[in-house]
Amino acid sequence: MYDLGLSLFRSNIARNSKIKDRLLKVLLANVQRERNGEVIARSLMKNVTQMLVDLGINNRAVYEEDFERQFLEASSQFYRVESQNFISENSCADYMKKVEQRIKEEMERVQHYLDAATEPKIKEVVERELITQHMKSLVEVCLLIW
Repeated sequence: MYDLGLSLFRSNIARNSKIKDRLLKVLLANVQRERNGEVIARSLMKNVTQMLVDLGINNRAVYEEDFERQFLEASSQFYRVESQNFISENSCADYMKKVEQRIKEEMERVQHYLDAATEPKIKEVVERELITQHMKSLVEVCLLIW
């Protein structure tokens, strides 16, 4: 009965196109706001993301399809732009401190309101966009200091 209720809620409410799209926009906007230094309602974010996990009924499909995939893409875009701006304006040491801080912030995000299985995925995104994509530039800039 409980699973049937979840299934009906998922198909009639959570996956209603108007609700689903708006919910995704609100979730991604809150993450963006937090990345920009604003305080958000983390407990509300946790409740919503946990609801998406629960709606998968023994799997993470709803969370992954309705939130995580878009979250990772938005994160990739955010860090791609941020890295371009930050690497051109800062020293190698300052840039690496920023990378370390951003990885720490994303791990806190996972702890506070994302599903734990998102941790390696978001860490890979941050490392790819902030380090791997700029490896050559970082090596050149760091070698100039030595």
